[in-house]
Amino acid sequence: MISSRVFRASAKINFTLDILGKREDGYHQIRSLVAFVDLHDEMHISRSDKLNVSFISDFEEQISQQNNSLTKLHQYLKSIYPKIYNYRIEIKKNIPISAGLGGGSADAAIFLKYLIEDNDLNLTQMDLQEIGFEIGADIPVCFYNRPALINGIGEHITEAKINKKFYLVLVNPMFSISTKYIYKKYDHRASVNNINPENMAFEDMIKCGKNDLQDVVISQSEDVKHIIDTIAQTNKCYLARMTGSGPTCFGVYQDEDNARINEFELKKKFPKYWIKMVNLIS
Repeated sequence: MISSRVFRASAKINFTLDILGKREDGYHQIRSLVAFVDLHDEMHISRSDKLNVSFISDFEEQISQQNNSLTKLHQYLKSIYPKIYNYRIEIKKNIPISAGLGGGSADAAIFLKYLIEDNDLNLTQMDLQEIGFEIGADIPVCFYNRPALINGIGEHITEAKINKKFYLVLVNPMFSISTKYIYKKYDHRASVNNINPENMAFEDMIKCGKNDLQDVVISQSEDVKHIIDTIAQTNKCYLARMTGSGPTCFGVYQDEDNARINEFELKKKFPKYWIKMVNLIS
């Protein structure tokens, strides 16, 4: 029996994001190269008489304590396994909210691993895919928690190898963006040619790739374009792009000291933004 545990949920970066079409059920078919960084939400989980989820955050954006990815996940599994335990979950949010960094899905994936272990659940890969359909499409890859190329709506996961060290500087302009709204805006845009990165080295994958939602977000906020352009002009920047549905943007660097210097310079240029250097987890 496990009574209480502390976990860390890792932020996700979409290095590339191709929108390949829209399914009849409304979900979008995507292909995305995903990896994780050493920016974490800290989660304290213990058994309780009833489910209680609370958040501690320095970010202005608030999360409903009654209606979030964790309560939805627990309710969904309880409908299938009525005898699963209830929990008290306290989360210190270090990952910006509604920022394209997958914080909610990462938290849910950690909770799912705990639920499986603590309740002796025997979930199949198909069960995990169904949770992705019902609760959040990023949950399966966050459950996997390793560099991956994802397809479908995120349920098809293939290992991606990173053979070099990379350092990222993340820049978030401190406003949130609705993923649903951005995808809806993309629906009115023409499709574009996509490169299949499956047989390419990681550094080539990200360099040749793109984020199809980036221009959509820029059309709603010129701030995002200014951030990307500014990052691209920093010293020895290998790549500047937006992650996911934004608005967080990132710069990729191959030297840690250089990344730290650029973090410092970007903080001077954007004093009101959230900016952090992180390590890519390989």
